[in-house]
Amino acid sequence: MNFKQRRRQNFASQRRCVKFSIRKEVVYDRKQISFTCENGISYSGEYTNGEADGYGTMVFPDTGTYTGNFVNGKREGYGKFAWNVGDSYIGMWNSDKMCGEGTYTFSDGYTIDGIWLNNNIVIESFSM
Repeated sequence: MNFKQRRRQNFASQRRCVKFSIRKEVVYDRKQISFTCENGISYSGEYTNGEADGYGTMVFPDTGTYTGNFVNGKREGYGKFAWNVGDSYIGMWNSDKMCGEGTYTFSDGYTIDGIWLNNNIVIESFSM
């Protein structure tokens, strides 16, 4: 499976919650929430109006884990996604997509540094 196929498969498997249970608490005047969806996706972190908003961690059991900033329930700003297969992306996100400066590291240590737009590399440099 090549890079684009792997990425499509990984992002396609990330589904939103349908039903979930919520535990709310206030910590240092910041609203915190933890929940797990029926499909296994879980979130722990800051929220506003019932959505991930601020810093948090979302776990996609079949795919991987994102830790970073959220805006209106979507990955936005700086964050890291670590896929279960060992790959990771650290950098900027926009509307749930890799967008801006970032580094994609494959499980074998090979890296792609560059500028990303809508999950695609636009300007790149490779290293091993």
